[in-house]
Amino acid sequence: AFSHARQRSLRHPESPAKYYVPVEIVKQFEEAKQKMESINGEEISMEIIGVRPGDEIEIDNCSGNNMDLFVRAFASKHRVPCVGYELWRRKLELKEELKSLSRSDRAYLFRSKSREEIQACY
Repeated sequence: AFSHARQRSLRHPESPAKYYVPVEIVKQFEEAKQKMESINGEEISMEIIGVRPGDEIEIDNCSGNNMDLFVRAFASKHRVPCVGYELWRRKLELKEELKSLSRSDRAYLFRSKSREEIQACY
């Protein structure tokens, strides 16, 4: 993660990479980041976010027009704290008269009136 974050910051310095880790290990992950920064002598631009089973994370789309993909964390067994992720797609057929709604209004419709279909699980 640390190597990826450093490489990504060269291409996208305006937006640090986000890393989703189980809430139980956020502190250890932050400590490891600080150790790597100390070794390298420079800050590693990254955002460490704790997740719990059931948390949903919207997936950003480079084109900026997809609001329909997200992952949902689920409990998983491993020798260290971990979660698995399911990739979901929200499906909503907009009536022609609703297509001119603002992005925030469409986002509300996606969350409140759409059906969800699982795409992958890992």
